[in-house]
Amino acid sequence: MRRITDFMVKYCYVFLIAFIILSSVSLYLATKVNINEDIMEYLPKTSETKIGKDIMDSSFPEMDSSILNVMFKGLSKSDKKRTLTKLERIKGVSSVEYDNTSEYNHGKYTLYILNVSDYARSKTSKHVYDYVKEELKPAAMSGSISDEYKPILQIWIVAVAITCAMIILILLSESYLEPFLYLVSIGIAVFINKGTNIIFPSVSSITNSIVAILQLALSMDYSIMLSNRFKQEKARHKSKVNAMKEALYHSFSAISSSSVTTIVGLLALVFMSFTIGRDLGFVLAKGVLLSLVSIFCCLPALLLLFDDMIAKTHKKSFSPNLEKMGKYSYITRYIQPVLIVLLFIVTYLLKGNIKVLYTGHQQDVVGRHFPATNQIAIVYDNKYENLVGKYCHELENDKKIDQVLCYANTIGEDLEYNKLNKKLKDLGQSTQVDDELIKIIYYNYYTKNKTTRITLDEFITFIRTTIYNSDTLNKKIDKDTRDNLDLLSKFTNNEEINKKRNINELSNILGINGKDAEKILILYNSKNINTSMTIKDFVNFLLNDVARDKEYSSYLDNNTITRLRKLQSFTDSNNITRKMNADELSDIFGIDKNLVNQLLLFYRTTTDSSTKLSLNEFAGFSLNLSNQDTYKNYFDDNKKKSLTLLKDLSDDNIINKKLNINEMKSSISSLGININDDVLKLLYIYYDGSNTNTKISLNTFATVALNMASQDA
Repeated sequence: MRRITDFMVKYCYVFLIAFIILSSVSLYLATKVNINEDIMEYLPKTSETKIGKDIMDSSFPEMDSSILNVMFKGLSKSDKKRTLTKLERIKGVSSVEYDNTSEYNHGKYTLYILNVSDYARSKTSKHVYDYVKEELKPAAMSGSISDEYKPILQIWIVAVAITCAMIILILLSESYLEPFLYLVSIGIAVFINKGTNIIFPSVSSITNSIVAILQLALSMDYSIMLSNRFKQEKARHKSKVNAMKEALYHSFSAISSSSVTTIVGLLALVFMSFTIGRDLGFVLAKGVLLSLVSIFCCLPALLLLFDDMIAKTHKKSFSPNLEKMGKYSYITRYIQPVLIVLLFIVTYLLKGNIKVLYTGHQQDVVGRHFPATNQIAIVYDNKYENLVGKYCHELENDKKIDQVLCYANTIGEDLEYNKLNKKLKDLGQSTQVDDELIKIIYYNYYTKNKTTRITLDEFITFIRTTIYNSDTLNKKIDKDTRDNLDLLSKFTNNEEINKKRNINELSNILGINGKDAEKILILYNSKNINTSMTIKDFVNFLLNDVARDKEYSSYLDNNTITRLRKLQSFTDSNNITRKMNADELSDIFGIDKNLVNQLLLFYRTTTDSSTKLSLNEFAGFSLNLSNQDTYKNYFDDNKKKSLTLLKDLSDDNIINKKLNINEMKSSISSLGININDDVLKLLYIYYDGSNTNTKISLNTFATVALNMASQDA
């Protein structure tokens, strides 16, 4: 051993130069180390979280979306709009969530939620993160993307830790320079350790962030032990070199044994089921070993090289008087073991009450001003669909949960007609259907066009109060029909028909010139202008007497007689109270039978909102209706394409069916999507290397295509 330590001291300067060169090379190699950001890879295979994640990755590869929460401070109203526009234009950002509510505005702070259609650890997400950080300079960021790229241990934390350690060392050292020499020797070992991590397939981001500060803390005492021994030996030897040889020889076993216990303790982490312990254990054990070698090979050269400066920077060290503490420890030497055992028992019992926090909300600056959101995915076997569906509906009623999405409450949920459009919007679908058409579809689905009967009063009242206010059906009522309905609306019950009216009222209703009406009335009842009669009596008198009288018939033109004949039929009390079908109403009003059928159908739907359909049932039945003459005018080409897409995307068997290139081409063509054959092959190669024979689902295909579209060629 003497020969080894003497050799180290003899060539200590050579070792120092060699280690400096090696540390420089290691700094470059450190940039080539594969840093693993996915903490899930370190979970044991038996972990439920790991099992669930593996199932999701294999069964739902299309679930590749990530979020970046961006918070700004002190934006004006105009700045907020400009910032929103800038964020929306960033390449890779699929959408930005923001509005003027308190959900996104709190005091001086403004929050924008960026949605990226790619994994958090991807080129797209990295581009978005870097652009926002460098170009927009927000107050803070959070979310899955931020978690991937922000350092786990901030540089300022490392700086504070090193500064605190240096302050303590300077207080306790006898020279201002010594702590900096310790830092240099350990720093060389840290650089070499980070560079030599290239021997591992990968190193976790957690290990990479904290290894330097832990290595410094674990091996700093080796430097102190060698330095103190060197001071002692200098008092005995005139030669500094001989003193260093003796110091290294006599401290070698103590420093080595101390480092071995540390290394063994770190290697114990290798046996953790959570394999990040293995990652951390190997890297730190290697780091402590390198620190030991650096102390033996580099620190002797530094102490010898700067010995004169150490003497010049000599100071009085902080040495508190511990005599009283020593006496107290000696007196209580028999009690202390008992107290330690009792303390151990108490703390063991109390450890079960410690609350474990799995989120770093204290480090989340955004979370201090805006409530953080967390997503939980539940993976289950399809045979438990009904059970999980009920559970999802229960979760929806939990006030702590903002949103629950599952098959049972999305594409598999039976919806009432007035909830369909809202559900489509919640699911991000652009398909929006007129309320009138929705009602017709729902009613048709459940009644299968059963005959509807209605009274004249109900029919006219419904048209005037509802159809006239409908943007879709109002256009189907022409002017003549509207005039007839307005006229007949005054006589839809017996009370109106039998009401006594004077000649002015009658002439206004029937559209007869007032003077002609007075002359007609003379024929009816001498010259008593104040005489009043019912509309029914007056109409019958006009048709039966006036129209046949040579002198008075000229007062009634053909249009007036036609209206009178219609009114005569309409004012029959039997017709007023009798419920009629579409054929009878069509004859009375002279309206096209198909239009009457549509109006009656819509009338029935306005009173029935209890029927329910799933999205798939709604889309399928709507497409069937669109081929019928009665309803085809309601569906333009764009609406048919949207409904076809909705029908396919709400069919679990279609969206998850694996398709080859030819099948995929046929499938997307039916949805109105045309992609060049070469591009289609490129998409398959992008998804599965050079293999174009693989099969992927429509969902996966859409995701892969969107990812490629957002990346540079």
